[in-house]
Amino acid sequence: FFVTMPLLYRVLGYLPDLTYFNDLVGSIELLLIYLALNWVLAAFGEEMMWRGYALPRAAQFCGSGTRAWVLALIVVNVAFGLAHLYQGPSGVIQATIGGVLLGILYLATGRNLVAPIIAHGISNSIDFTVMYAGLYPGVGPCRDAADGRKPASTGTSAGGRNPASERVSSGGASEPGFR
Repeated sequence: FFVTMPLLYRVLGYLPDLTYFNDLVGSIELLLIYLALNWVLAAFGEEMMWRGYALPRAAQFCGSGTRAWVLALIVVNVAFGLAHLYQGPSGVIQATIGGVLLGILYLATGRNLVAPIIAHGISNSIDFTVMYAGLYPGVGPCRDAADGRKPASTGTSAGGRNPASERVSSGGASEPGFR
């Protein structure tokens, strides 16, 4: 988040579409639900599936050498990124990068899933807490901070895209939430 969001915004000119999380802003009930689901489904479930199952199977399919693990790391985490397609292209890229980093952590700890499960859970917990506080770029009041527009209602516009989160920076405009 702290590195990839500003970098992706500079390169692509828009943030991931996180309008699905607008209702989280200021809702302690939703925050508690999201935190619980995060640890069960995202931290534990995604790490078991993507790093614990898919990554070793892909490496085995590719020959199990160092090149096989590198190729598997890339292919599996591109698929992991595509599973976040609802966030738009920058969300896919951000999830792919995060997945590669979690995969590297998994490999660096001797293929121990505890490390990426904890890292994934903490990372998402911080993200959800910052969203709850209304300070996460692209969510709630921070979504349109760059051009001073009022936040749009939750959901996306026709075609599943959120034009507010895709606004391309024009000369001199600051990046939303990255001051």
